Amino acid sequence: MGVDIEATLQSLTLEEKIALLAGKDFWETVPVPGKGVPAIKVWPHIINSGRSIQLTLPRQAMAQTVLVVKSSLEAREQHVSRQQSAQRRHSTQNMLKR
Repeated sequence: MGVDIEATLQSLTLEEKIALLAGKDFWETVPVPGKGVPAIKVWPHIINSGRSIQLTLPRQAMAQTVLVVKSSLEAREQHVSRQQSAQRRHSTQNMLKR
């Protein structure tokens, strides 16, 4: 049985998503045990591209990071939208009081 990544992301709080982005340390993500998200070691894979050495992340870590960033950005966008709506409502109420 596979993990439903979208459902797991939806169940994470904004703080949990941010913690996943920040990581436990340079090489490991933080676990979220209550949501079934384990810590993932993001050991570097060195690729020699001829002139320089590039540091890349394992595919699993990249996918997890992309999904968390996407979900965090969507959550932030919703938060900003709610704030803007509340400000417009407040402005309208103030105008009506005049």
